[in-house]
Amino acid sequence: MTLIHVINYTIPIAFMIFFGFLLDRMCRPSQASEETEAHLQDQAGDQPIEIRNGVWK
Repeated sequence: MTLIHVINYTIPIAFMIFFGFLLDRMCRPSQASEETEAHLQDQAGDQPIEIRNGVWK
């Protein structure tokens, strides 16, 4: 009976740990999106957009 109790507690705990690591890896942002955002932020500081009479310049 002790072996059954150990298995009953070990399997769910191991699955929760595995699922936690899997979920953590899936929720990280990809490297490509971070590079794209950084590139756009660099360009945004070069020339500010001015709006005059509803026309973008």
